[in-house]
Amino acid sequence: NNGVIAQINIACGGMAAIPKIASQTQSQLLGQVIEPSLLAQVPQWLAQDYQPIDDMRASADYRQRVTANLIVGFLKQAGHEKITSNKPTNNAKPDSVVGKPTPHESAVLHM
Repeated sequence: NNGVIAQINIACGGMAAIPKIASQTQSQLLGQVIEPSLLAQVPQWLAQDYQPIDDMRASADYRQRVTANLIVGFLKQAGHEKITSNKPTNNAKPDSVVGKPTPHESAVLHM
C-alpha cells in the first residue's frame, strides 16, 4: 500500500522478564509511510517499550541495538520500493544505533 504500515505486531523475548509486546513502537509505526526519517525513530520508541538488563549473555545496550536493527531491517525490506525510490536523508541523531555494526558480545574479553 505505497509503503504504509497497515498492520504491525512486535514482540520480543530477552528484553524484559517475560516476552513483551512493543506497544509504543507499534502505535508510532501504524499508519505511517515507511521512509528513512521514520526508521530513524525506531530505537527511541523501543527504549520506551523495553529497559533490558545487563547480564552474562548480553548487555542492555547490545540487546537494544540488535532489536532496533532487526526491526528496522524488516521494515526496510517490507518497504523496499519506497525506501529505494527516495533520496536517503540523514535525519538520525549522531548517537543513533541504526546502521552501526553490532559486535557479538561472546568475543568480549576473549583472546
